Amino acid sequence: MYDRTDEIDLSTLAPLIARPISPGNVVPVRSVAGEPVRQAVIGSSANPGPRDFAIAAAVVAGRQTHAAVSFDVNPTSREILADLTRMGSTLDLITAGARIHQAGCLGCIGRGQAAAACRNSVRTFPRTFPGHWQNLTNYGVLPLEFEQAADYDRIDAGDRLRLENVHASLAPGAEPRLRLRNTTKEETYPVRHHLSDGRRPVPAGGTIAALAREEQERPGG
Repeated sequence: MYDRTDEIDLSTLAPLIARPISPGNVVPVRSVAGEPVRQAVIGSSANPGPRDFAIAAAVVAGRQTHAAVSFDVNPTSREILADLTRMGSTLDLITAGARIHQAGCLGCIGRGQAAAACRNSVRTFPRTFPGHWQNLTNYGVLPLEFEQAADYDRIDAGDRLRLENVHASLAPGAEPRLRLRNTTKEETYPVRHHLSDGRRPVPAGGTIAALAREEQERPGG
């Protein structure tokens, strides 16, 4: 028994894609058909299963990635990578020119494989919302929020940015405010983080794994 039943007409749904430079800039896929792509990244640590990777492998089997395109694969887990290898899908991907990266987190937290400047990258990574900020700090990423939402729209692709007051804002009990300096436009935007005192040492020290290692190496640790 269910309290509620929802009906969805699948014929009314259309695939969507986020255009640069924001994950919130969502448009129908058909509106960007024909635009050049320089990078394709499939996978992530969340959601994809063996079938998703196997479909991609079947699409590229017997073909070769264009010389101007970087094809990257981020397996969800070592177990899925092992399953794909047994199925022969890993060989299909590698033969097509794909680079197989370490299983787990990668692009969805901004950890490597950034797209080239002013080039389109097609990715299947999930978005990182405020509730997932803690996962970013585990990998040494400091998540920030604009105090004035309109400031975000003042930044254009190609602008050079410099973050100021980082270490001071991560000190225990310090005001969690920083200054984001746009050196291209000579503007400064106030930003802030939402880390508790207990979480602040993580991005300040690199990653949570690095902090744990330091703790173990201390006398009596």
